[in-house]
Amino acid sequence: MPTPTSTRSPHRQRFHRRCSPLALAMGLWLTACQPPPTGKVTTPEPAIALADASETTVTLPQPAERIVCLHLSCIDILAELDLVPLAVGHPRLADWAKSPIYFGEAASQIAIVGGPEPNLEALLALRPDLIIGYRGQVDGLRATLAPIAPLFLLEVSSAEQAIANLHQVGQLTDRAAAAEVAAQTFRDRLAAHQDQAQRDRTVLVTNGTQGTFYVATRESLVGSTLAELVDYPWSLGDRTPSAINWAVFSTEHILQVDPDVIFVLVPDPAPDLRATLAQDAVWGNLTAVKAGQLYDLSDAEVGGLTTGTRSLSHLLNAIMAHLTSDS
Repeated sequence: MPTPTSTRSPHRQRFHRRCSPLALAMGLWLTACQPPPTGKVTTPEPAIALADASETTVTLPQPAERIVCLHLSCIDILAELDLVPLAVGHPRLADWAKSPIYFGEAASQIAIVGGPEPNLEALLALRPDLIIGYRGQVDGLRATLAPIAPLFLLEVSSAEQAIANLHQVGQLTDRAAAAEVAAQTFRDRLAAHQDQAQRDRTVLVTNGTQGTFYVATRESLVGSTLAELVDYPWSLGDRTPSAINWAVFSTEHILQVDPDVIFVLVPDPAPDLRATLAQDAVWGNLTAVKAGQLYDLSDAEVGGLTTGTRSLSHLLNAIMAHLTSDS
């Protein structure tokens, strides 16, 4: 019987003989000893890392799109960025979001995830990218919310701080360009109001809650901005502030200052609070009331308590319409 012949080529046979275990080991050793490729090898950094109002650095792997607002300042900023919130933390925030200066009909798609405090199960089900709250209100929830989404805290007591907040959220959402456009629009409007300012007129801005009246102090966003336009003497002093630096002033203090013009922020819908105050025996003695310089500012007109550049622009428009040189 013929002896079978090998089908391998002489070349492959020679290669096979050379590939002994020792040769293979030497080859691996030589490969390992080769110098690494030229060029710097870097570890990928987080897409965004920003310090919030509490000086806590918040990191995001990518820009946030699904955002939950636990404070009106967040709604104000997202409206400037044309970004509808995924959810809000309280029904009142949902009502404010429906204002035409914020989201109007588009606010119907915003979920409500809680009341005084957010509902953690509802938040978890929504899978947000970011939760935005206000310093001094939800600071203690950071660890609780961490498994759901990062918490970014805001604080605002001046127009420049409102602009800074706008820029920060613009970075967090990859909308820095939109933030700058909105910021410049606000600066232009403020400059126009400064040209028309009447700094000799004493102004009071208060809310229209029945019973206790809060005043926007000079340490608040509203008061600090108006102090650049008119005589606005209402300082916080040793009074207990609210989260946005409004505070209760006594009727005696208001009578002593006796403002020339009074603006009263009222919820919608509301009775004719202006007429009610005008008929009050105490308020009737005020110069502003006697001169017919008592005006309502509705939530729908100014977006509720002013917490950002969007609402501040509308508030100033409404106020300065009564404080121009022709008024």
